[in-house]
Amino acid sequence: MNSTKAEILTKWYLRLNGYFTVDNFIIHNPVRISNGVVSNSTETDVLAIRLKHSREIAGQLHIANDDELLNGFDSAIDFVIAEVKTGNEDKPNKVWRNNNEDAIKYIIRFAGIIESEDEITFVTKRLLADRTYKKDDKSLRIRLIIFSETEPNKNWKNVKHISLEHIVDFILQVRGQCWIENEIGVASVHYQWDSLINEIFAVANRQEHEIGVKKKEIMSLLE
Repeated sequence: MNSTKAEILTKWYLRLNGYFTVDNFIIHNPVRISNGVVSNSTETDVLAIRLKHSREIAGQLHIANDDELLNGFDSAIDFVIAEVKTGNEDKPNKVWRNNNEDAIKYIIRFAGIIESEDEITFVTKRLLADRTYKKDDKSLRIRLIIFSETEPNKNWKNVKHISLEHIVDFILQVRGQCWIENEIGVASVHYQWDSLINEIFAVANRQEHEIGVKKKEIMSLLE
């Protein structure tokens, strides 16, 4: 699968499930300066945040979300750090592999979901150890999620994983179908959206084609 297309697919999957997203988030590193230009430590593919009462309603239709992603979500805020991997890539980037606390703190500060530096440090250590953090009072959940073609390798089995193929299945079998099952019509496409996601929905909307045929065509769009 093309890596850029995989990132677009993941961003829209999060958006369709009620998350506000920031893609290609750069973590600046003021220690690394070249010719007067501040360099960066790394890039995070997608940051996403969802609030507890998020729901999308069109008329009488409550538009379907994916339980695989929400995963029992009962916190006021769900913050996702998404790593998108294609081909045989099966682990997150070096920030996580090298336990780069400064980079994770940078992300948490940017999100604005934790105030004190002491708590930011505590949460960062928990994230690096457990890949997830949930406050006891249910006010916040933070997760690293790997979206990839293959399963995470044995050293990263404790990370939440969602396959890129699952995203395609969700669009085909859940998100698109919820309109049809309520006899409203097919999901609309919009020129404001990325052209790739419009192409995917155009295929998903072809009711004369079987699911398997449509899935094969969508997967070819992502190559």
